[in-house]
Amino acid sequence: MAREIINDLADIIRDHQDTLPNLEELDVKDKFKEVYKETEDGNLVIENDMHMCTGLRKVHMEIASLGPLDILHCIWYPDPEFDLPIFGADIGAILMFGTAAITDISPVDGLDHPIYEDIERINEYYSFKHNREIPTWGTIFSPYSKFARLDDSEEIGKFSDVVNEYLDLFVGAVWKSTMNYNRADERYEGQINYCEKQKKNDKTRKILEKYFGEKYAFSITPSLSLTNLELLENESKINTSKPFSRRATQEWLPINPVPPVTRIFFIIVKTF
Repeated sequence: MAREIINDLADIIRDHQDTLPNLEELDVKDKFKEVYKETEDGNLVIENDMHMCTGLRKVHMEIASLGPLDILHCIWYPDPEFDLPIFGADIGAILMFGTAAITDISPVDGLDHPIYEDIERINEYYSFKHNREIPTWGTIFSPYSKFARLDDSEEIGKFSDVVNEYLDLFVGAVWKSTMNYNRADERYEGQINYCEKQKKNDKTRKILEKYFGEKYAFSITPSLSLTNLELLENESKINTSKPFSRRATQEWLPINPVPPVTRIFFIIVKTF
């Protein structure tokens, strides 16, 4: 049942991903594409899939399993030269315990984007029995984020519907968006702030230390320095003179999103 929940949501995300403009697959390094680790709790298996398209510098979906636990993590980062927010969704399903999930279209430059006029309507339509409190560092999320424990098929179905409708809006916004340099610096800084806040989850580091060791846990949460950054998840080399230009150089933002394994454990630790 847990795997079915993950697969169903993955299908919804892939269906929307396939409609993005000029979608291209990113070459993921082997050590991140498939991660395998034998642990006392079972075999930890992680698969990463990444793309890019016009308007989005990284379209990332990660599926992981550990014993009775199955997790899906999805994050779509915009190119700051396009006026777009961040889409994210995480869901974790544990046999006999239930399912926890969070999704949001998170602002990087305030809530003035037209997408929030439509998302408010969707947010009001869907409610859940067991909402969960956003952590103190969660100021990066919009007022329309959905974070809940899903105890039955009806609740799981509603969450899937929310993700589906949020993605309908988001993909539509991507298609409508055009290159806009106005406030690109602010959007760039907004993405850095998003990553910085995500890394304030100390509980995640403890889980990483348990399964991969302290050295690994430390190494995958590097400083977000623009000139000294170990880029995971196949980030390209940095040209600091053109921090977010890809028109001629095809170079990408020197922002390392929450690395593989890291963000996907947040909903599990916080909810169950």
